[in-house]
Amino acid sequence: MRKQFHAELMLLVVTFFWGLSFPVIKVATPYISPVLFVAVRFMIATLLLIAVWPFTGIKFSELIDKTAIKWGSMMGLLIAVGYATQTVGLHYTSPNNSAFITALSVVIVPFLLFTFHGIKLSKYLGAGVLLALSGLALMTRPDLGQLNRGDTWTLLSAFAYAIYLARLNYALGKVYYLNLLFWTLVSCTLFVSIYTVSLEQVYVTWNTEVIMALIVTGTLCTLLGIYLQNRYQRFTTPTRAALIFSSEPVFAALFTWLVLRDGLSPSGFIGATLILGAVIMAELGGTNQEGINMRVLFICNANSCRSQMAETWARKLFPEDWACESAGLTLFPIVDNTRNAMQRVGLAMTGQKSKSIDTVDFDSFDLIVTLSEESGQFLPNKVSNEKHFHNPVEDPMSFRGSDQEIVAAFDKGRDEIQKIVKKIINNAS
Repeated sequence: MRKQFHAELMLLVVTFFWGLSFPVIKVATPYISPVLFVAVRFMIATLLLIAVWPFTGIKFSELIDKTAIKWGSMMGLLIAVGYATQTVGLHYTSPNNSAFITALSVVIVPFLLFTFHGIKLSKYLGAGVLLALSGLALMTRPDLGQLNRGDTWTLLSAFAYAIYLARLNYALGKVYYLNLLFWTLVSCTLFVSIYTVSLEQVYVTWNTEVIMALIVTGTLCTLLGIYLQNRYQRFTTPTRAALIFSSEPVFAALFTWLVLRDGLSPSGFIGATLILGAVIMAELGGTNQEGINMRVLFICNANSCRSQMAETWARKLFPEDWACESAGLTLFPIVDNTRNAMQRVGLAMTGQKSKSIDTVDFDSFDLIVTLSEESGQFLPNKVSNEKHFHNPVEDPMSFRGSDQEIVAAFDKGRDEIQKIVKKIINNAS
């Protein structure tokens, strides 16, 4: 629960940055064509990420992964559509209309989850969605009697971003968040640049407003914002994330007043209060893991070999609506033989680190899989037999022999653990 609260606090920081973008973009768009602005904004973020990438400890060669490229391209396309259509819309409509329509994703996300996955809202989240929508209407007071050109573009943005929010948790279950960030930024930059060159009537007048807007949105709103979202949204749910992001107009109004001296009306203050109340209501709703039908925890002695192999296999083989983690009774760094054994079957362990069971919320998992005799004996008493699957595997790290024999021992353990992961999937079918 503490991890989820911290994660959702970080998502609120992201919303703070995004709120800043509304008045900044509104000031800049008269001087630069909208999609060109988005293309340069994402190019700045991508180049900055490439510059700092050596400090992540991940080699560029580890990024050449089909799964990461697939999910990153999908996320990049959705963001490209969302950001480009929002920026075009903001050029033709008011910041209030844009903020309201963009935030409609708070309603679209649970609709998508129910339509495609049969996932129903809890009473807290349902009430929070209605409260947020009421607050948005009061705060922005959009003139939607007749949709103008900008409103229509922004509505497309809301749908694209809702799909992005609904799919991001699944992507983060398959790809390490930094690798996903890299390919999301690269692909988004590519998609938006192609649109700019081939379809947009490009214009730009370089001045202070444009340069400052690109710096602010490229660093804070794009690179840092998407980094924080990728890192922390996996610890909450798409609908709860959408509710948090519904507070974007609150920050947009704050910065609009600071930058453009355009203040809130009395009804706007009431609306802002309702939106913040919706976020609080979502927090009161507890850890409802909508979107995830099965959460599995793998445990071994030191979380350095067997449970790490199981987590890697699970990320590859589990259905999209399953999630997994691993932990150990004690901590020991993942050994090279473990990483090399998984690499020999084409699976990278990028970003995986040893974790202790002391950091685990056992109540949040549907199945606990113990892969060593010791981990089966020292589980907390609150783990019921019904959700405990004990299937010990001989520890490859304890094997002694020639280098070739050690490699064979790790490969044997890897293949045995693959069968266990497949068994878990088959038993649930």
